[in-house]
Amino acid sequence: MNLPKTATLGALTLAVTLSLTACTGGDPDPVAQSKNISISVASGTSATELTLGTIYAEALRSAGYQVTESESSANPYQQVLDGHADLAISTADHTTVEGFKTADPAVRALQQSDAQSTPVLVMSAAEATSHGVDSVPSLAANCQKLEIIGVAPQTESLSSALAAEGCTKPRYKTVPAAQLANQLRASLNRVVILDSADAIIGDEGFEIIAGSEKIFEAKTVVPLAEDQLDQEAQNLINSVTKKIDQTSLIGINRMVSGVDALDPQTAAGRFKILTQ
Repeated sequence: MNLPKTATLGALTLAVTLSLTACTGGDPDPVAQSKNISISVASGTSATELTLGTIYAEALRSAGYQVTESESSANPYQQVLDGHADLAISTADHTTVEGFKTADPAVRALQQSDAQSTPVLVMSAAEATSHGVDSVPSLAANCQKLEIIGVAPQTESLSSALAAEGCTKPRYKTVPAAQLANQLRASLNRVVILDSADAIIGDEGFEIIAGSEKIFEAKTVVPLAEDQLDQEAQNLINSVTKKIDQTSLIGINRMVSGVDALDPQTAAGRFKILTQ
């Protein structure tokens, strides 16, 4: 038997999002006859991840599954690996997905999204122009003038990429995730590591340093299911994943960020309307 759980991600541009405010009325979609199959869904802790989890959970409910959403966690995949959830929605790189193939008990990594959620190096346009930074080599050339800021300790891949361009001792510091955006807005000789699906990059005119996406392993949305999840549910989950392209993933992040952020349930509803 399958249990219930949560998921994460999706939506469109801010203008489209706002235009939907008056379009949420109407009769609710009919729910398919109950399948008497319970599925527990697990998701991550960020607002985007929680929204993604809700998107998948609501799709399964609409198809007649009895869905419960597990408490969010930093590693929702572990809940499936430990047998505490039937489905986990999160992002994973190629190495992680390959590791799922040898898991015991067996699990299934379902279709991956086209959208990527990968760390990138970002600067304000003014700062990039001031320092002449338009690539990783030009960033390395300004090594001692610029401070790199992230939420996690400096990775070996970042150190190696900069060292290969002559920057052996980069200035690096960590801050809480909630401070990243303001570190960039108040930018003064700063380079910030953000997620490529973070809406503020495009919305506020920041620039991704060309080539920085190659420093970090690319991550996509990867639903992970327990091995016995029925085929109809797997097909439905894959159909939802197909709708998550880069635009919709950034749109989901936009909807649940900032002072007018929507809650995950409302954002998931907007995503459904936009992708019907």
